[in-house]
Amino acid sequence: MRLSRRFQASLFLFLVLVWSGAALVYPQLPEDMVTHWGLSGKPDDWMPRLWGVLWGPALLTFMALLYFYLIPAIEPWRKNLQAFWREYVQVGWGLLAFLSLMYAHTLAWNLGYTWDVRRVVGVGMALLFAILARLLMHVRPNWFIGIRTPWTLSSPWVWREVHRRGAHTLALVALLWLLGAVWPALLLVAFAATMVWAIYLIAYSYWLYRRRMQEG
Repeated sequence: MRLSRRFQASLFLFLVLVWSGAALVYPQLPEDMVTHWGLSGKPDDWMPRLWGVLWGPALLTFMALLYFYLIPAIEPWRKNLQAFWREYVQVGWGLLAFLSLMYAHTLAWNLGYTWDVRRVVGVGMALLFAILARLLMHVRPNWFIGIRTPWTLSSPWVWREVHRRGAHTLALVALLWLLGAVWPALLLVAFAATMVWAIYLIAYSYWLYRRRMQEG
């Protein structure tokens, strides 16, 4: 799971661009920046300019180091991670793209470009969940990525079946988020569907495990 020089150079360039962009727009931002929006799409929280600018690059740098360097280094089942490494990397880039989109929106809003944040969140979540759905079709048992319950980690068969079901249903959840970008009133439905999806798969993994044990 060695990261190629090309990949590391791309990641470094990405982070340099994020930090440079933050520094470039810093003087043009207000002293108190909007950093959070309510369900109505209206601002409901502010932060001093320095912290409002720093949170994005700092979070992106932390996530990049955690996801691409720390987790692969400490994962006990490295052979399993190696088996879906390409999809793992794709999700990592998807996560960084999603966080970058949210950060870019924050900067743009404070620079005067005040479009509806709910549409941005809807598109971002839809794309992120679509990438995650693809990952779930390939992920193998590991300690950091996937639907990790006591029952999926105890049975490779349960792991495979739960992740297959999870991938198909998560694609539908992603569609709901995308529809929410068009009709923001649906974002609450999309959020509720995401919670139901997570609870359902936990229960489903338990049910499959019990069935497997009963069948012997």
